[in-house]
Amino acid sequence: MSCDIDDIDDDKLFDGENSESDIEDAAKPHHYFCRIFTESLFVTMANSTNKYVPIYAAKRKASIPDFHAGNFSVDDDDIRAYIGIRMIMAIDTKPSISDYWSTNPALRNHFIADTMSRNRFIDIQHYFHVNDPTQDPSGSANKDKAKEILQNDPLYKVQPLVEAIRENSSHSYNLYRDKH
Repeated sequence: MSCDIDDIDDDKLFDGENSESDIEDAAKPHHYFCRIFTESLFVTMANSTNKYVPIYAAKRKASIPDFHAGNFSVDDDDIRAYIGIRMIMAIDTKPSISDYWSTNPALRNHFIADTMSRNRFIDIQHYFHVNDPTQDPSGSANKDKAKEILQNDPLYKVQPLVEAIRENSSHSYNLYRDKH
């Protein structure tokens, strides 16, 4: 589902000026999600994931000469589906990842299985990156400097996501405290 929220009045979507709900009737749960997880965030995650593929392939080729990552790439729709699947998996837990695509109807999750193939999901999970992997300090030749950077910024790998959630939340929500 795309994040098309043009039909919702932005001023009413998250306004908390009183204890009554000011949320427009046309707002759906995905409208809230799209206010926090914007299109540009999905594009950033797709670009970072795509940048990681050749880096990983180069590392693997060093130990496995005939390793080939293929023509793997993702776009923002793939990442949006991946994030949605991960959210469903957090709610509908199974003993094994492959159970979501099981032929056994008691195990299978049709929302997940109908959205993405198991192999595609596993590939995305394998290469998924939020931050630009070309700038990852852990790949630095100076291991002491890399360790220092990562100690000072332990959330480096997910920093764009953390910052986007913080910024988008602060712009999208007007928190209200009842003065009783």
